[in-house]
Amino acid sequence: MSKIDSLKNGWMLMFGAVVLSLLATVLAAQEGHPLVGSWSGDRMVDGKASRVLLVMELHRDQTISGYVLENGKKSALQDVALNTDKWSVSFALDEGYKVEGAIGELGSQTLRTITGTWTDGSKNGAFHVDIN
Repeated sequence: MSKIDSLKNGWMLMFGAVVLSLLATVLAAQEGHPLVGSWSGDRMVDGKASRVLLVMELHRDQTISGYVLENGKKSALQDVALNTDKWSVSFALDEGYKVEGAIGELGSQTLRTITGTWTDGSKNGAFHVDIN
């Protein structure tokens, strides 16, 4: 094998290694939809924490559905909207209140949060959940 063939093989091996490492990086970055999963936290009502479990699912048509369990009541999510420009989410519940919040720690699968406010007519308060 000539010196030129040896250099060609070396460059091809290095190029292949770079392509494989880039492909592995891209595949590892595909973690799924940032809202999908179960979340738990609190909704502050009249100065008291009300424990909340939030579950969100993504469907093939890219719509998001789910429910909230609070005080033993299950309430379906309605009008779920994700704003990817600000990484915020909003949704309404059968129970009547609406939530608007920012998604925090977006790059983490274990530390992601939704922090914002809930409103129901003239009442409002803090809303915070962490991904489970």
